[in-house]
Amino acid sequence: MEVIEITPKKLKNIIDNNKMIGKGYYGAVIEYGDQLIKVDIDLYKKLKDKNIYNVDYALCEHYKYEFDKDFQDRKQIEILASKQKDVKLTKLPKGIIILKSDSKEINGISPGIITYYHRDHKKLEDLNPHDYKRVLIILKKLLLAVKELEENKISQNDLVHYEDYEIEKRNTNVLYKDNTPEIIDMSGFFVRVGDDFSSAINMYRELGNIIMDYFYLNHLNQPFTRDTVTTYTENSDMIKELEERTKRL
Repeated sequence: MEVIEITPKKLKNIIDNNKMIGKGYYGAVIEYGDQLIKVDIDLYKKLKDKNIYNVDYALCEHYKYEFDKDFQDRKQIEILASKQKDVKLTKLPKGIIILKSDSKEINGISPGIITYYHRDHKKLEDLNPHDYKRVLIILKKLLLAVKELEENKISQNDLVHYEDYEIEKRNTNVLYKDNTPEIIDMSGFFVRVGDDFSSAINMYRELGNIIMDYFYLNHLNQPFTRDTVTTYTENSDMIKELEERTKRL
């Protein structure tokens, strides 16, 4: 596992001057050389304050009442990083950031993680649903990536969610470049690995929802043959049916 030791002042400098890639409920993602760092969203907001002059003191105050100070479970990141040698179709977190400070209250805290930078990738939801050939290639590769994660006892249980429960407003934790998908956000609460892993059912169910999106977005909203999709085989069968239906368009 890679470890980057960094002073609070340098962390603030990165947050102030490096490109912001995106932020969500839990974390903010920032460009850091040829990779990315993801830090606690509340810490990010704190350090963006232009009136902070003593960064160590500001961080001491920020973490003063925190019980679990690390952004994400170090053990989880360590396990995921160790599995990268066997996982070829998904980029897993590379390591953690460690604060180095003379203030014992914050020295050694991990405010963020190190992850891969998927340059020039697009969001899966931006893929043209009528580009049938590319859709099918990407879905088939995505299914293989999910299967590989299952085989390595890793589950990403937040592949897809729907804003306001509307199918046209789906968001995914999947990017793509050319014809290759990439599952992202591979750490944190929704990722199950090690002793936390029990099954990949939720991951297969959410992949099934992604596939169903393309049935509806391609106006193939005839009754579908499956009520539940929780396995590799069921998802594979859905992709085959999508392939057959698009042939008739």
